[in-house]
Amino acid sequence: MTVYKMLVELNSPMASSDPFIHMDSFLSYAAGIESIGYDELHNIEEKSEPVYFEDEMPLKKYKTSGEWVWASSVAMTLEEKEIDKWCITNWKKRFDVDQEHQKKDTQIPISAGKFKSYNSKLAYAPVERIIFLFEGDPEKVKTLMKNIDGIGKKTSQGYGKIKDYSIEPTDKQYSIYDSGHTLRSLPKEFISGIEPGIRVERRTVRPPYWHPDNQKMSLPPFTEISRDNIILEGVKDE
Repeated sequence: MTVYKMLVELNSPMASSDPFIHMDSFLSYAAGIESIGYDELHNIEEKSEPVYFEDEMPLKKYKTSGEWVWASSVAMTLEEKEIDKWCITNWKKRFDVDQEHQKKDTQIPISAGKFKSYNSKLAYAPVERIIFLFEGDPEKVKTLMKNIDGIGKKTSQGYGKIKDYSIEPTDKQYSIYDSGHTLRSLPKEFISGIEPGIRVERRTVRPPYWHPDNQKMSLPPFTEISRDNIILEGVKDE
């Protein structure tokens, strides 16, 4: 199975509440748009089976011991390593600079209510180009990317806007493991033996990433681990 690299050029910094942005996250959103015209997230209940346009996804799967993940990586730098610089901004400052909104009758409450999120910190990565690895149908990925104009959070506010992208094959063996490191969140079932110092934590392993049933005890992306301790039996078709 060919491993492809998607290079994404950005017009603006990429924001996220988590330091890792999985490729399957925004592709699953795009699959909903392509399939029925909207993402349908509002119809998925918290306690429901978190099935989300699996038939429309252009990616293969890795499966082992009853667990699976999409054959795709998180966002990496051009050196195909973890993004090493995240900056912090505070949305509250956007309102503080306008004296008109310091008046009591026009001030937006951000300590509670629907605008509370504007008082929270926002992490962003000042990168211009990132890459993803994946295994699947590159032409279908291109089709779905037409529905994506930004990557990460707060794209409607201008973060993570896509300038251009390209897809090409690579000589890599896996899209989720390379050079002694995991390249995405992997359930602990993918580990054949836990070496000293290996961190296992509760992480979401597939979209939708907010759904609690998709949270598993997992290896975080870029965990350094021997290939002998990872079960990668080969990519599987749907």
